[in-house]
Formats: sequence, structure tokens, C-alpha cells
Amino acid sequence: MIRDTIRSVDPQVPVFGVKTMEQRMSDALARPQFYRTAVFCFGAIALLLVVIGIYGIVSYTVARRSHEMGVRMALGTTPARLRLSLVRSGLFPIAAGAIPGIAGAGLSGRLLESLVDGAKSVNAGAYVAAVLGVALIAAVGIWVATRPIAQLDIMEILRTE
Repeated sequence: MIRDTIRSVDPQVPVFGVKTMEQRMSDALARPQFYRTAVFCFGAIALLLVVIGIYGIVSYTVARRSHEMGVRMALGTTPARLRLSLVRSGLFPIAAGAIPGIAGAGLSGRLLESLVDGAKSVNAGAYVAAVLGVALIAAVGIWVATRPIAQLDIMEILRTE
């Protein structure tokens, strides 16, 4: 229809690449949408790896320290208090890793900002939210991994080692 209208006015005008505005906008935004989806998927996979890694490390630590936990429970510590101390001690490495992580993210953000037109650095609020999110996930992972502490048989643990 567009070609016929243009040819009716001037048949010498070449007409090529005719698209509606919706098609042009869709073509222009397809790549950013793909990048956004890819980054979201990579972030979700990274978050899953964080949860699995923290859970595995804490489960291993609980298994290795079962004798110590049995002694503490024999001396009067409750399982909840013991789990809370494990959560606190598990969050120290997260806090220690957050400092170089934020520094690396800031430097890589500046590098990407200089390489990619239109890229913007992330503000401090996003860094704080990311650290708090990872800390919350770590705390939940540690709490779930230390769940077997409540079922420890103190006498059995003290007899075995």
C-alpha cells in the first residue's frame, strides 16, 4: 500500500526497506531485550551457584565440627544458640568478600562505561542491596544447612570421638 501511494505521486522514487514503525521499533529493541534476558539468566545461575556453594560448605563444616557441637550442647548450649553462632561465623567471610567484590564491581563498571556507549555505573544503593541480598541468601543457606544440629545425639557424638 505504501509503495503504491509513493509510486502514484512519483514513479521514479525508489522504494525499498518498507516497514511499519512497529516493525522498526521491534528490530531496534530486539538486541537490548536479548542482552537483558541473557544477563538475567546468568545472574540467576550465579545466584543458584552461590546458594549451592554456601549450603555445601556449611554442611561440610557442620559434619566436621559435630564433635565440638556435641560438647557444646553437653555443656548446656541450645541447638538454636549453636545455629545462631554458626550463622554469625558464616557471615564473616561474606562480609570480607564484599569489600573486594564491591571494589572490583566499581572498577569493572568504570571500564565498561568507557567501552560501551550509554552504559552507566551502578550507584551505591545497588551495591548495598546486592551485598545484603547475598548475605540474606547466605544466612538462609547456613540456617538450613545447620538444621541437623537439633537432631544430634550428644551421647553418641561424645562416645565416637
